[in-house]
Amino acid sequence: MELAEDNVEAVERYVQWLYSRDFKISPVGNTQCTNARYLELIRLYVLADKFNIPLLKNHIMGLLFETIKLPNGAFRDLISQDLDIRPPVSVLRLIYTNTPKGSPVRKFIAAFFVWHTSVIRYEEEACWGKMSEIPDFTIDIAINLAKRVDNRVDPLKDIMPFMEPIPKTEIADGLTEPVKSPSACLQVLASV
Repeated sequence: MELAEDNVEAVERYVQWLYSRDFKISPVGNTQCTNARYLELIRLYVLADKFNIPLLKNHIMGLLFETIKLPNGAFRDLISQDLDIRPPVSVLRLIYTNTPKGSPVRKFIAAFFVWHTSVIRYEEEACWGKMSEIPDFTIDIAINLAKRVDNRVDPLKDIMPFMEPIPKTEIADGLTEPVKSPSACLQVLASV
C-alpha cells in the first residue's frame, strides 16, 4: 500500500482510529483552533474516502456535526466574538479537489453554508471571489438554495443523510471493532 502522497498526520490519525475507534483532534475553541480541526478532519476524510472506509467517514461526519453544534443540539453562532465556525476556503478547496461529486462531505458543507450562513455573507465581494475559485462548491450552493426555497427543511437537523452505509462484509469481518495488534493493523491496511 502506497501512502507517500497522503498527509502524515491523517495517516497517524487513521492508525489511532484503527486501534481505538477514536483519534486526537483540535478542539473547537477560537477560530484558529476550529480551522485546524476542520483541516484535520477533512484530510482524514479524504484518506478514508480514498481507501473507501465508510465507518471512518461516518465518524468524521459526526465530528463535523459536533463542530457546528452546541452540546444542547442548537447550532453555534456562525460568528461570535472570538469564533468563526465557517470552514476556511482552504478547507473548501481540499474537499472539492479531493472528493467526488455528490459525496456526503460536499453535501454537508453546502447545506451548512446555505442553512447557517447569513445572506449578508453572500453579498460580500470577497465571498464571490472565493466561490469562483471552487465552481463545484458554487453549483452545490445554488442547488441547496433552490431546495431551501422549495421545501424549507433544514437537512442538518439529522446527521443520517450524511452517513454512508456500512457494507455487511465490514461488519462480518469485525472492522467495526478496534484493531488489537500491529499485525492486525497491517492486515487491515493490506486489505484496503
